[in-house]
Amino acid sequence: MKCQPPPQAPQSRNGAAFVEVGFMVKDGFYKVQFSAAVQGAGGVVVVENGVVRGADDQYLYAGKIATNGSSLTAQISVSAYQPNAVSVFNTAGGKFTLSLSGTVSGDNFHLTGNAPIAGIPEISIHGSRVAALTL
Repeated sequence: MKCQPPPQAPQSRNGAAFVEVGFMVKDGFYKVQFSAAVQGAGGVVVVENGVVRGADDQYLYAGKIATNGSSLTAQISVSAYQPNAVSVFNTAGGKFTLSLSGTVSGDNFHLTGNAPIAGIPEISIHGSRVAALTL
């Protein structure tokens, strides 16, 4: 039996490979903990073929994550669904986009990025894989 090289990952506009099964971030459910101006917030995200979707008790999030070796980049749109939502940046409701970068190691990742409002501490996100997509 002849060994075949792994398939080529789809490429983003900047040349980074989108995350797929077999690359650095595995598809699955991830528990996420994030902090900025507000500490100790958390939620759940699903990563599937480079697409990220998730929620917590006040916000929904969706976007794309890409890898280049152990380095990650992500663009995540965040939108409040609760009328009195307060973000991790200690801002009320609304929508914003996060541009994040970080690293992945095994079933864990760490991302950081600037706050959408100047003068607020950057966001830090830690994710730990808790399950495969097929439960």
